[in-house]
Amino acid sequence: MKKLLSIILALQVFFIIAGFSMEITEVFTAKGKFFESESKFIEFYNNSTNSFDVSQISLIIYTNKNSYVKIKLEKGSINTDIPDLKSFSTIIFPFDTCVVISRKYTNTSELLPFSSNCMILHPESETLWNDSWQNKLYKIEIHINEKLDFSTPELHFEYPDDLPYSFSIASNKVIRSGLSPGNPSLCYIFSSNLIVQPNEKVNLTAKLASGEKKITIKTTKTFYRDEIPLSKNGDLYTTSWIIPYGLKNGENIILEFREARLILRFIDFHENSIFYDKIFINELVGDPVIDYSGGNWTGMDGGGTINSTDDWVELLNISQESINLSNFYFLERTKNGENIKKFPTRTNTTMERNEKFFLSNGFIIVTPEDGIAENGLLYLFDGHPYKGGKVVDSVEYGKDFDGDGIFLSSLKSTSIDDEALARVIQGTSHLEKKRIFKKTKATFAMENSPEKGILIYNFTNNLLEIFVADKSISNEILTLSLINSIDREVLPCFKTNFYFYGNLLVKENDTTQLNKTLSVKNGITTLICYTNNYEMVSENFTYLKDGWEISTTSTNLSKVVIFPNPLQGEKSLKIANLPVETEIYCINEKGYIIRKEVAKKDFIVWEENFQKGIYTIVFRYNGEKVSKKLIVY
Repeated sequence: MKKLLSIILALQVFFIIAGFSMEITEVFTAKGKFFESESKFIEFYNNSTNSFDVSQISLIIYTNKNSYVKIKLEKGSINTDIPDLKSFSTIIFPFDTCVVISRKYTNTSELLPFSSNCMILHPESETLWNDSWQNKLYKIEIHINEKLDFSTPELHFEYPDDLPYSFSIASNKVIRSGLSPGNPSLCYIFSSNLIVQPNEKVNLTAKLASGEKKITIKTTKTFYRDEIPLSKNGDLYTTSWIIPYGLKNGENIILEFREARLILRFIDFHENSIFYDKIFINELVGDPVIDYSGGNWTGMDGGGTINSTDDWVELLNISQESINLSNFYFLERTKNGENIKKFPTRTNTTMERNEKFFLSNGFIIVTPEDGIAENGLLYLFDGHPYKGGKVVDSVEYGKDFDGDGIFLSSLKSTSIDDEALARVIQGTSHLEKKRIFKKTKATFAMENSPEKGILIYNFTNNLLEIFVADKSISNEILTLSLINSIDREVLPCFKTNFYFYGNLLVKENDTTQLNKTLSVKNGITTLICYTNNYEMVSENFTYLKDGWEISTTSTNLSKVVIFPNPLQGEKSLKIANLPVETEIYCINEKGYIIRKEVAKKDFIVWEENFQKGIYTIVFRYNGEKVSKKLIVY
């Protein structure tokens, strides 16, 4: 009798599942760098001719064979620009496709390509919903009126290279596919990169229904429109597309083909925040030699284990306002790709823990999530980098990740004396970072001025600017001497932020001997110096006239010259001392290559209508790379 009863119960379960009303068709666990946890979803399809109230449906999410969480559902509340998307509804009609997703999801800033006519639902309990995803998913069941209606097979998810895959479920199989929430078919458009920049090549793979094989492209702000044809490649279709210039930072690019849809996000890393020139990445420690966390973030050694939680970045605020950092992010670019990182506050100028408000003219110590790579390009963003955030500051170190040939020392340290990579001229951005960042002993939430002083000059437009950072000088005025064979000048420099600054005009063969005007001649060297509490600090400034006579034979890039520099009104830029077959690139302030050429002789002239600004001229020859700044005014 018991055996007969067991057979009857087993048959009942079989018929319930075999004749199911609901069918789970897609699961997305929000793995990878493009999505936050609020983007995870479960899609199911009403495969019957019956309508159901949301209150009748529950999801049973198994985290292992014996443990599960029961998720009750409620109507969705997402406002979207997707045509006919069903939200704020409690009735699931026949053949409806439903997507269960957190109510914290914000469609306007995320990248999920919802299909038209799908229905959005939310879990009643956000806590249970989040708990159910903490461990590996084992299987998911749909219950209608507390009775089993559908069960997935055991779920095994693999994410090669952290790519943005979801998983479709069909014929009792789990199939890795592209994202297609709200589309119960197996059609999709897939790209390994969802965050794109100008002139970037995007490779696309599509699984589509029959019909004309073209993908339509449109943007949400600039109203760009395009079509790209697809080529058959086995069971899939493939194509590539070059991201155009002129799109707006943070806008979405929508690719569509009938029921398949993909969203890309256009990002311009050259668009600066209102806090640019106000907040600086001031000091980095990525290979600490002491236990900062064990020392309770006082700058002292706690004596314990050293790991990535002891890495830190010091930020400097030179504005006249306190700034809330709660919506700031780091974007770290390394050989392994890009990572978005929030950062806990360790301490600030007043040594207050967990304080997100950044005091005026103050320092704050933070640790990016999972620490800092020893070689990388670190951006500080105001706003999420993939959602229209804007650049506040950036520092490149160890390797050339952006291809401009300019980068700083690695964060790798050998002792406490070179533990930090620090900005020694603090609070200014128009000097090359390679000149103002030095490997040094960490200063930790205080100014980075060297004990024995550093002097840096900048010469543009016949103006000689001088910057001095010296912790040993307590006065507000520092007097410099400038001495050459035909002139001698005294220059007072005044303290601003954390350095002394002064400037004077430079004139060739000036006989007036005016104060704050340095007389020079072609090739003359001027000694710039002062004496502090320890020694004399000095630099040599050599004046070279535009178009001076130079050698025209070279086998490397060390003697390449561009002139006149700065350019003022001229349309001719002369480039001399080039090794033949040198590759030359001219890059504007937005990072766009506006001209490129391979040198066929050692002296060339560019007839170019340069707009005002600062350009980078990159030279590449025989594995060597050199960059020079060109100023046009």
